Amino acid sequence: MNITCDNCSYVMTLSAEEVRKIPPGKQASVVCPKCERKFSISLGKTDEKMKDAAKAKTPLASGEETQAIEKEIKDTKKESGTKAAEDLFGFIEDEGPAKDSEGKAGTSGGTASGKDTLDDMIGSDLYDASDKPFDFIEEEGKTALICETDQKLKGPIVENLHLMEYHITEIENSRSALKKMRYHIYDVVVVNESFDTSSPDANVVLIYLERLSMSVRRDMFVAMLSNRFRTMDNMIALQKSVDIILNTKNIKDVGKILSRGVTDKDFFYRAFKDALLGGSS
Repeated sequence: MNITCDNCSYVMTLSAEEVRKIPPGKQASVVCPKCERKFSISLGKTDEKMKDAAKAKTPLASGEETQAIEKEIKDTKKESGTKAAEDLFGFIEDEGPAKDSEGKAGTSGGTASGKDTLDDMIGSDLYDASDKPFDFIEEEGKTALICETDQKLKGPIVENLHLMEYHITEIENSRSALKKMRYHIYDVVVVNESFDTSSPDANVVLIYLERLSMSVRRDMFVAMLSNRFRTMDNMIALQKSVDIILNTKNIKDVGKILSRGVTDKDFFYRAFKDALLGGSS
């Protein structure tokens, strides 16, 4: 049985064993292995035949019914235009909170519709003390998060941020980045648009930052590394919900670009933040 992710159109193949896990007459939530988003599925008439056949461990009906099933599978592949994956994370019933392997209700915040936020991807059950690396920093200390795996690009960024007296966290994947940002508001975030993703438009870190509340987001300076857009393209920065664009060809000037960008943002928000502080006093 093939299913298609509602978010990225990735096609996944369910084995007979996985089909049997789907509760009859109910919807189930599936986690896409590509974009890691959760979406809902339910069994149609043809899928019910496949499930019954899998349960009985007998061949499907021959003749017209078999042809109909084969046609539906081919149509699904044709619509997605991608190769089916062979592995799947598992199912969670859509009615009520997510349950663990013993049938107990979980606390990860999953919803019946399966439309969890990115924050729900990193549940409190995954907490680790190392996720809060800056508990020791003084109140005025500045922190930076770097989401880049290419050492040729990351080296100059780390060097210049150290010179600017930032305490730095280097991240290797988007899941770790979300865990770090869950417990700490970074002053500067530098993220490559292709970080831990094959599609720049599906970058989990950038999507998470875009959905932050403005009261939190205005205290962060987000720089997006790109090999598509020119450095300091303000229109693209606005479209991507970041503060500045840095083309990888200008990586040698990253210190000057970041310093200017941070200074400009502080100046832009200074009067606004002073007004907020004056109104709260």
